[in-house]
Parts: sequence; structure tokens; C-alpha cells
Amino acid sequence: MLIRIFLPWIALAAVLGFAIGGTVVDLSFEPPPQQSAAVERADQSTKSDSSKITIPKSPDERIADYTWWLGAFTFALVVVSSVQILFLIRTDKTARITAEAAKLSAGAAVAADLPHVFISEIILVENKDAVWPEPLRSPFIKLEFKNYGRTPAFLVQQSVNITTAKALPDSGVYSSMFEFPPGVAIERDAVRSNTFLAEHGNDLNTIADILERRTSLWIYGYINYQDFLGQFHEMGFCAHFVPAQGLSPAGGFRVGRGPPRYTYKHVSKQGPPRLNKNLPNSVI
Repeated sequence: MLIRIFLPWIALAAVLGFAIGGTVVDLSFEPPPQQSAAVERADQSTKSDSSKITIPKSPDERIADYTWWLGAFTFALVVVSSVQILFLIRTDKTARITAEAAKLSAGAAVAADLPHVFISEIILVENKDAVWPEPLRSPFIKLEFKNYGRTPAFLVQQSVNITTAKALPDSGVYSSMFEFPPGVAIERDAVRSNTFLAEHGNDLNTIADILERRTSLWIYGYINYQDFLGQFHEMGFCAHFVPAQGLSPAGGFRVGRGPPRYTYKHVSKQGPPRLNKNLPNSVI
């Protein structure tokens, strides 16, 4: 930006220098009015004292002198302009770096204030009257989300799916979905917990396969929420139940062990499509 401002002035200075030099050369071609008289006086004085004769410079000599000085000044102008351009480039580069640093700093400050919702806990709920591994027959799972950011997360949509399989497909089937009305939010450092019941139960053979780790109990889905700037965040999650060895009821869910497509974090200006057309797209 600075280079664009000063370069026209440098070019104007160069043009003015050439113009003045041309005027000087043009004037040097015109013999002065006193030249003839000076020559006659010089001829007369030659007879008396030849050492006092002063012969004026010819036009060619004046042009040569001007050319030399013009070259010298042009060289000096080139040197000064080059140094100035180098300093302008460095100044422009420094300004760009400063602007980028300020932009990154502002972005980091805004990002620190945004809500960040993640899974804080997944628990297989056990009935106190049930005997292990009875809870695996009809899995009842408690899922907790916590907002680790500094501002509220306004909930938009949620999907939680429970299935039993040896491995999940590369792309998930999100058959269960819930939409939040406006005003539902997870405040800063707050936790929102819900319990979910699997649509299909497990027979004794399937339960034995889970305990022997020949198959797994999976829970996966996503939660979509909106921040105070109007941006939509979607956090995908996936976890599977890892039983303890033997018949001990100890065991728990491990997060992030499924296919990569199940675990993600997206930020968008456009919210998810609403199944309930009566609900607004934006909840803030």
C-alpha cells in the first residue's frame, strides 16, 4: 500500500529532473549577447597579454558537462529510490504481519468465548434389583453433555442411536432424532444429561458375545447447537461398551473407537433442516 503511494512521487521527481536538465541544455545552445564583444576584446588583449585570455566553453563541452552531471544525479536518484523502495517493502511486510497477528489474536479471543460442547460421561444404567449382566438385555444408557466454553450453547437438534454389532458401517444411520424448541441451552460449565433406551434388546447369546468381546454395544450420534454469533456447531460422537473380564459388572464406554466419520466437529452458518416446520431454524 505504501509503495503505491510513493512511487508516483518518485516518478514525478525523475520527470521534473529531466525537464529541468533539458531546459538547461536548450539554453546552452544560445550564445550569450556579449560573446562577440568578448571575442573581439580577447583578440585585442592577446597582443598585450595572452595569459589573461579566457575562452568560454563551447556548446559541445556544456552538453558533455550536463550529461555527466545528469548521469550522476540519475544514478543517485536510482540509489535513493531503490533504498526507499526496500524500506517501503519492509514496512509493508511488517504492517501485513501485524495485521495478520491482530486478526489471529481477535479470532482466538472470539473462539475462547464460544461454547464448546463435548461428552462428559456415558454410563450403562443398572437397576439395583437386576443381576449382572441383566442390564445388557435392554440397554439403558445415561449420556451427559458438558459445555466447556464461556457462553451458552443453544441446542437445536440431537440424535442418539444404540445398537449391537461387531463393527459399525462406515456411514451411520441416524434413525433417532430430537429437535429442541427455542430457549433450551447448556450454560457455561453446565451439564445436560439424558437417558436413552435401546430400540432392540439382546438375547442371551448376544449378551455372551458382548461379554466375550466378540461383538460390541455401540452408542453414536450428534448434537447440534448455536452460539451467540449465530453459527451452528455440530459435534459427532461414537463409543462402545467394554466389559470387564469375567462376570464382574465393572466396565464402561470408550469414546472415539468407531469409524472416523462418526467423530467430528463442524461449524456452519446454516443450521440443519428442521423436521418440524413449526420450529424456527435459528433458536437465538
